[in-house]
This record gives sequence, C-alpha cells and structure tokens, in this order.
Amino acid sequence: MLPTCHIESLVIPAAELPVDVDEVRRLAQAGPRPRWQAEIDAAIDEARQLARPQACWRWLSDEQALGCLVEPTPVRDLLVGRRRCGFVATIGPALPQRIQTFMDRSDFLRGVLLDAAGSRLIESFCNLLERHCAPGGQSQRFSPGYCDWTLRGQRPLFDLLQPACIGVSLKESMLMEPVKTVSGLLILGDPEVLRVPPQSCKECDARGCERRAPGGG
Repeated sequence: MLPTCHIESLVIPAAELPVDVDEVRRLAQAGPRPRWQAEIDAAIDEARQLARPQACWRWLSDEQALGCLVEPTPVRDLLVGRRRCGFVATIGPALPQRIQTFMDRSDFLRGVLLDAAGSRLIESFCNLLERHCAPGGQSQRFSPGYCDWTLRGQRPLFDLLQPACIGVSLKESMLMEPVKTVSGLLILGDPEVLRVPPQSCKECDARGCERRAPGGG
C-alpha cells in the first residue's frame, strides 16, 4: 500500500509526448485538406518547444478522496474500495502566452492551431501520467467539471496537492492558471467497471468528454 501523505512529481521533455495529428486537425476544424498540413506540423513543433510538462500527485485515503467531491456525483460510488490518487498536470505558461500573443495580433490561424496542439499535448501528458501511476493500464481519470463533479471540488484537491510547486494556481472562478492544465482523480481498476452510468452521460452537457460512457450520447 502506497503512503497517502507523500506528494510526488513528474517532469518530462515535451519531445517525448506523442501528438495525434488528426486530433489537432479536428480540434482546429482544419479539415483533411493537404494545404493545412505544413501549418499543423509547424504548430505541433512550436507547441513542443514551448511546453514544459510537469505534474504532481498524491495517493489519497477514502476520506481525502471523498472530501474532494464536495457534492453527490457518480464518481463517488467508483471510489469506494479502490486505490486512487489526486493529480494536477500542466504544460506551463509559455504556450498559452504565445497563443494569446497570436490572438492579440489577429493571427487567428496560428493561434487556433497552436491551441489545438497544446490541448493534445496536455492530454498526451495526462495519459503518460496515468500509465506511470497505473503501470498495468487499469485506471480511469475524472476531473472537476465532469460527471456532476462541480468545479468547487478544485479547492480541496488543491489544498491536498499544493500545485504551486509546479507553477499552477487556482482562480476565484475555480479555473486553473495556466490554462492547458488538468486536475482530477485517477482511480485504479478496470476502465470498463469505472465508467459512469450511461444515464449520467445523457444528462451531461460536456459532449466533448473522452470518458463518456457507451450509450451516453
């Protein structure tokens, strides 16, 4: 049994993170046309140069984990009797700052493509963190703002993890700074067993959620 008090960290080079080019294209709504490829490749290269992936996490007791949920949510039933950790992962401030610079200059194409590349980088980093914490691949991630877990759950999660050590802070709105940061709970177990009930997904507005249960719309 791993200790519940020690906060661990992970730092890796962005060059080691795979980026799904098709997903970057989809997020940027660039379409499959060949003329976009050079711009997409350039955005991915720039994202990797700017990103500084790092994360902190902590194995949690039942009381600590349930305290992060704040209100009833389908995630609560998945926590009981399983190992779980809280985590915060980020790719740092430089990439979001560059995106904003492009937008301020009305260079929307480069801004949108870089934003899409950054989104895929942080998702790839979270996947790597998940494999690091659950080497067998048997786990599922959940974040505040999804599965009826309100953003108010950010506060107790941040109190437990103290992610200022990796340069992440929490705004009054419960959103994180810098953007391209992900927080949540990683629950160990069979991913199929850890899916939320399909009815919960049908009632949820987060249609872009990659963790949506089958039949959840």
